[in-house]
Amino acid sequence: MNGRAVWTTLSDIFLRFENAGVIQISGGRQIVVDADGADDRVVAAFVLGPSMGVLLHQRGLLVLHASAVLANGGVVAFLGHSGWGKSTMAGALAKLGHRLFSDDVVPVSLNNGLPIALPGYPFLKLGKDSGTKLGYEVGTTAEILPEDARWQIAVQGVDRDVPLPLARLYVLAEGERPEIELLNPQESAVELIRHSYASPCLGVPALSAFHLQSCAALVNRVPMYRLRRPRRLELLQDVVELLQRDFQTVGNQ
Repeated sequence: MNGRAVWTTLSDIFLRFENAGVIQISGGRQIVVDADGADDRVVAAFVLGPSMGVLLHQRGLLVLHASAVLANGGVVAFLGHSGWGKSTMAGALAKLGHRLFSDDVVPVSLNNGLPIALPGYPFLKLGKDSGTKLGYEVGTTAEILPEDARWQIAVQGVDRDVPLPLARLYVLAEGERPEIELLNPQESAVELIRHSYASPCLGVPALSAFHLQSCAALVNRVPMYRLRRPRRLELLQDVVELLQRDFQTVGNQ
């Protein structure tokens, strides 16, 4: 679901999406859609994903392209582009009792220097193969998008009115075996910039400066790791077991 900024100002950003027309996001308060004849599901996906990410960025939040769960009282988030397995990781952990915090969009407030994540809706977007492998009832509702093999699945979430501390970040990557490596500050900053919803805003100097400052502040407060794992569902349990062991140190840094 890629969009591009066709025009930006300090207060307004216009995004054009294939089959969804033009979406205007204004001042962190309003989203206006011009998409005559477009499928409602397509428009909704772009409004609730990229457009909402931009709106929250306009409100002064650092908005990560991530899925997140709770672990030891803190929020752990998995960063990656579409199709990298963020929802699959969150879904696998939710099956083990970790409540879903948010899927796809994770806004972070850095007020007072403490990174606080804001929760989302208790739904996961899962493909049929991964959803079935994890034990979810997939296919009982319509696909999220036409010709998209993912379904929206309800899971146990958190109280949407209660933000929680962001404790750890994992950047998803492929590897021959499951392993976790700590990233240095420079690597972490690059990944934060890459996996955020601020890219359409970076043509606006004031918003660009805010985004870079937010990424630098988060790097200094939350550890970030690269999670390498094989992209094979039959090995997902090995990845989850590695994460479970790593979660034992959440909150101990």
